[in-house]
Amino acid sequence: ETTIKIDLTHSNLIQKHIEIRFDKSDTIYDVKTKIHQKTGTAPHFQTLHLKCNGQILFELNANDDTNSKYDHYKLGYFFNDDLACGDGLEIYCIDINPLSGSKNGQYENVNLIKKYKMTEEDYNTRKGTLRDWATKQKENDSNFTLAKHAKEHPATAAEYDEKSILHITIGSRCQVQPGSRRGVVAYVGLVPEFDFSTTNGGYWIGIKFDEPVGKTDGSINNRTYFEAQPGYASFVRGKNVQIGNYPELDDCLDDSD
Repeated sequence: ETTIKIDLTHSNLIQKHIEIRFDKSDTIYDVKTKIHQKTGTAPHFQTLHLKCNGQILFELNANDDTNSKYDHYKLGYFFNDDLACGDGLEIYCIDINPLSGSKNGQYENVNLIKKYKMTEEDYNTRKGTLRDWATKQKENDSNFTLAKHAKEHPATAAEYDEKSILHITIGSRCQVQPGSRRGVVAYVGLVPEFDFSTTNGGYWIGIKFDEPVGKTDGSINNRTYFEAQPGYASFVRGKNVQIGNYPELDDCLDDSD
């Protein structure tokens, strides 16, 4: 087996890239290139700590003039079969670029992003929205409300009862529909904070996504069910969760990998 899975961590980033696939024949420069694509840190600004179960095996210091001599070394030279690391392989990248774009949360802190906010007037003119649909329903039934519709069209019990979550355990890798969003199961159980009149209560699955495709940070109404970055978490029904071997998608891999 020449493929190895290595966790990638970064000095400026909170997010950890779990079980990134590398080949033992990859050179250190190949590794640096993939790290560049993942984190934005250019190869010549990378100081790398190659770790086994938290212990540093090798340090490739970007400030060392001889550092580039290791660029042609194979990854298998450092992470060889004699190491008893199990799943504890890690590469910690220290970004030494004083002007790095990843400093101070520039890549992750969504609060630094100027957000677009649609005005009520603009939203009212959009077609195909929930409000547009509700308006059309009200034209046919003056007593129509969304709450009334939800009460008259409840979800089936199988969508939210205890049986819907029996196959799901915390820590499992998963894929969530719609959108084939990948992540890890972080919570399984009841969420009393949700309005039972509109959601039918029942059981929920808390997902910590690999990418910012969620709606929360693992909290509901100031109660924390699990910790995640803002936008990296959601609570979904069990029927939308597929458990299986869904590793983090690695955009750095070539199609031939």
